[in-house]
Amino acid sequence: MIHKEEISLANLDASIEDLKLFLKASASQGEDIDKVERGLFKRLLSIGFLGVQAHIEAQGTGDVGETIALPDGREVKRLEALHPRRYVSIFGEHQFERCVYGTRETQKIEAVPVDARLNLPEGEFSYVLQDWDQSFCVQTPFRQSGSSIERILNLQQSVRSLEHMNQDMAAEVELFRKNWGQIYF
Repeated sequence: MIHKEEISLANLDASIEDLKLFLKASASQGEDIDKVERGLFKRLLSIGFLGVQAHIEAQGTGDVGETIALPDGREVKRLEALHPRRYVSIFGEHQFERCVYGTRETQKIEAVPVDARLNLPEGEFSYVLQDWDQSFCVQTPFRQSGSSIERILNLQQSVRSLEHMNQDMAAEVELFRKNWGQIYF
């Protein structure tokens, strides 16, 4: 039986080989440097996507048994169905399913081991993407920032998602200031 991570790694190997062939062909044809840069960047984004996907798949579903003990001492059970997760990295959108733990399906999910192991953000957008998005958003309007990221990464984000990301990050400012002030003053 072939596992998903093996397929992702095979795809990654094929993409790396494609990059090498592209470079050899570009060199032998004396391709313009800007076309080489664009071709390389497109391929590097694809390689990054496959690398992140392979890393996610290598973590498995996060099944750590029938039950799990929470830090407060309560024990919760593994819910029957795998739960989907959307994760948007700088390389693109990833979808995967994972085990979750709680009291029952209609109640709050109490623990998601694979999310914790990967240190996934609470929302859908990677910490790197959030950082890059907000770096643009502090300088330009949300729509223009989204257009800039889309042009660079070929990754479309709604203005609404950028606004929500900004609001979520702003909510952490007071805590940051409080802790930063204790450290440095």
